[in-house]
Amino acid sequence: MRPLPPDIQGQLDSHLQAIAQILYDHTETEKLQDFESIEVELREQLLTKITPPIGEFFSHTAAPAREANSGKLKVVSARSKSVRSKENA
Repeated sequence: MRPLPPDIQGQLDSHLQAIAQILYDHTETEKLQDFESIEVELREQLLTKITPPIGEFFSHTAAPAREANSGKLKVVSARSKSVRSKENA
């Protein structure tokens, strides 16, 4: 990720604080008793509430760029190189 300008970082921080407040307000009190229960609940919320819509946004936003570059990309894996070198030996 490129460095964020201060004003954009401020916007991000503000939105993250608002998201944190919403999640906190809707978390059962017993899940906020100690560090371990908070961590487990936060991970669950991140995996079920936060990450999916962000991933979907990135996926839909990046799709046109992938399509535009589809003929330009060449995928080379480390495995295919090692297989080729073994075959040539």
